[in-house]
Amino acid sequence: MTTLMKPVLLFLLTLCVTPAASAADINGAWKIHGSVFFNAVDTICHFKAGEGGGTEATCENKGMPGAFTPAAVTDKTVAWNWDAGPAVLSFQAAFTSDTAMKGEIKVRGFTGSFTATRQ
Repeated sequence: MTTLMKPVLLFLLTLCVTPAASAADINGAWKIHGSVFFNAVDTICHFKAGEGGGTEATCENKGMPGAFTPAAVTDKTVAWNWDAGPAVLSFQAAFTSDTAMKGEIKVRGFTGSFTATRQ
């Protein structure tokens, strides 16, 4: 093997064993504070690993969590829907740190904003 090929092969081997970027660890409770069309959105949303893989989310309505639904999580973003009873709220956010996120809430054609902190 030539002297030039050894570093090239070592570099290629390193690329093959380097893990791909994974989804952020979002599991647990997050305190949501935001508003949409002059309506406050203050709740706790819970995230957990789904049975078939992936992540699931639900939020509390009057202290009671709803049904878990799929959440799309990457290393930088998260999106999920919450059926709050009279309306379904759609959340999309970017992680600002391991313990905080900031994003948009959409409901019935209106868009608002929210922040969330890990509890």
